Amino acid sequence: MKRNILTDKHQIVITGSVGLSGAYTLLREYYEELHKRYSCDFLEPVFGYPDMFFCQREQELLKELPYDCFAKASYGGIFGALFQLAYEMDMGIRVDLERIPICQQVIEIAEFFQLNPYLLHSYGSLVIATLNGERLVSELKRQGLLAVVAGYVTKEKARIVYLNEEERFLIPPRRDELVSCFGERYVKQHFLKQISIFQKG
Repeated sequence: MKRNILTDKHQIVITGSVGLSGAYTLLREYYEELHKRYSCDFLEPVFGYPDMFFCQREQELLKELPYDCFAKASYGGIFGALFQLAYEMDMGIRVDLERIPICQQVIEIAEFFQLNPYLLHSYGSLVIATLNGERLVSELKRQGLLAVVAGYVTKEKARIVYLNEEERFLIPPRRDELVSCFGERYVKQHFLKQISIFQKG
């Protein structure tokens, strides 16, 4: 059942860096091909991404911080999580693409395979709806965690990501970009497909 607990006064906070699990999976399986274009020094940080997949610290801190609901990014990438959160709460969103945290390695690896990094599997990121995004971001940063206010909730039902004057309407995440490289069966076997929504209280 949908619970409309959001208003147009809520902000959207994104934690962590997006696309980590997708980029790590591609590097692990296609290291030799990627190494022909990119140096070891450039690719090496990607092997440390699994340490950031689980968001335990963020979720523990949220027990004491102000928020109303959050989604764990996973299948369908950060775009999938943004859409699912807004859909479940029956509201619209506007998110600035330029504000979404993403590593250059993720961008380059996705580009190598002609994939959209924002639709790439994204363990390690949370999408959080809160009435005071700046306060939440400040508290998370005090604990050494990456977090940004990336957008806000709207009364209109449109779920929009924008860059300057260009807009993209988000749609349900029918598939993850990893499917293009590994097939649906592989992705279903190795990754959770359902995006979960967690509400406070």
